[in-house]
Amino acid sequence: MIVTVVSIAVILAGVWGLTRYQRIRKTEKWIGQLANPAHSKAMEAMDLLSEQGVGVREKLRHVIESGAKQSQWRSAELLGELGKPQDADILVRLLKAEDPDSRAAAALALGKLGATEAIQPLQALVTNRKEALAVRCAACRALALLNRCA
Repeated sequence: MIVTVVSIAVILAGVWGLTRYQRIRKTEKWIGQLANPAHSKAMEAMDLLSEQGVGVREKLRHVIESGAKQSQWRSAELLGELGKPQDADILVRLLKAEDPDSRAAAALALGKLGATEAIQPLQALVTNRKEALAVRCAACRALALLNRCA
């Protein structure tokens, strides 16, 4: 009887470990696809990542910190959907990125996360006449979302 229980426990642990390993490998593959110049492939990866859940937020934060333009704005966009208020810190830093797409995605993500601590930096983007129009619009939309959250 004990041998049977131990055997079942070992099998279940093995299945769990294998499933976890496969999920991690798929997540890494899809994270790599965020930089794909084929927008359809990157969007497919974004959809698949949004369904993953476990561990995706940390990987997205890492991609944002890496500074790769294509991956950065897509990761910020996903973090706005999957993230938590604790992710606001990295998105606020991304508001100063060189790439306007990354700044716009970060601004909107902050609004979606309800990051009221980002109100000042977002207001600064909206009022900066030298800022790209898309970034100013995203920051304005984020402020509107935050006003709704307050």
